[in-house]
Amino acid sequence: MIEHAKKAQLHASMLTMFSNCPLAFQRRYGARFGLWHEEEIRPPGVAAAIGSSVDASVNYNMNIKKDGIKKKAEMIAPLDEVLQVARDEAAGMWSGGLLLSDEEAEALKTTEGDLIDWAVMMSEYHYYNVADLIQPVDVQKNWVVTLEKFPVDLSGTIDIVEATALRDTKTTKGNVPYDFAHSMQAVVYNLAFKLETGKLPTEFIFDVLVRKDLKRGREVNYKPATMVPQEKHFPPLLNRIERLCDFFENVRKGKATFPAVTPSAQSKWICTKAYCGYWHTCDCKLDW
Repeated sequence: MIEHAKKAQLHASMLTMFSNCPLAFQRRYGARFGLWHEEEIRPPGVAAAIGSSVDASVNYNMNIKKDGIKKKAEMIAPLDEVLQVARDEAAGMWSGGLLLSDEEAEALKTTEGDLIDWAVMMSEYHYYNVADLIQPVDVQKNWVVTLEKFPVDLSGTIDIVEATALRDTKTTKGNVPYDFAHSMQAVVYNLAFKLETGKLPTEFIFDVLVRKDLKRGREVNYKPATMVPQEKHFPPLLNRIERLCDFFENVRKGKATFPAVTPSAQSKWICTKAYCGYWHTCDCKLDW
C-alpha cells in the first residue's frame, strides 16, 4: 500500500549508489540507517547540474500542459519562460557550488557559461522535439511504498505520470553510457505504480537527451529508451532489499563493514575525482 512514511526510506538512487560504491553510500546516506555518524553531502558535478536544470524546465512546461489536459484546453508554457527556468536553475546551482574537475576549475567562466548554455539548449530541444510526445496526468509525483515485512520503506518521485505509462527525463554526454532500459529506478517506480493502481504501467520511457561537442558546433539528440514492466522484476528487487537490510543490521552489530568495489572498465568513471565528491578523502580511491 502507499501511505505516508513511518520508517527510514530507501530511494532508487540509494540502491544505485550502493551498487556503484558502498563506501559512497555509507557516507552519503548511512546516517539515516544508523550506519554512519553524519550525512556527508557533496555538491553535484556540472553534468548533474545540467540534468537538474533541464529537468526543472521540463517539469515547469509539463505542469502547465497537465493543467491544460485537465481543462480540456491546449496549454503549453511560453518558450521564454521554460528557458528562463533552466537558466535560473543552472545559475543557482553554480552559485551553490559544484564539484569541478581540474580542467573545469581552471576555466571557471567558460565552465559556468557551458553549464548555462547546455541547460538552455537542451531545454529548448525538449520543448520542440519531445514535449509534444508527452500527455502528463501528474508531474513530480511523490510516493511512499510501505514494505510491511521490512524495516525500511521505498520512496521516490516520478518525473512524469501518463495515463498508463511513466516517464523520466535524462541528460547525458556523448554516447548513452547507461543501459536505461534495465534501470533499477524503473523497476522501483513500476512497483510503486502497480501497488497504487493495481496495474503495471504499459511502459517506462526514459526521455534521454544526448549532448555532443562537434567540430561544427554543439548538437542535441533524442535517444529514448523504453522498459516494458514485468511482474518478474519485483521479486529480485525485494530480495535485494531484504539482503541489504540484513547487511545494515550486521554493520550496526559490528559483524560487517562496507566493502570497496572495484568498478569495471566501463564504469571506472564512478571512482574519479571529477565524479565522486568523496574521492579526495577516500582511502580506497583508484588513482591510476
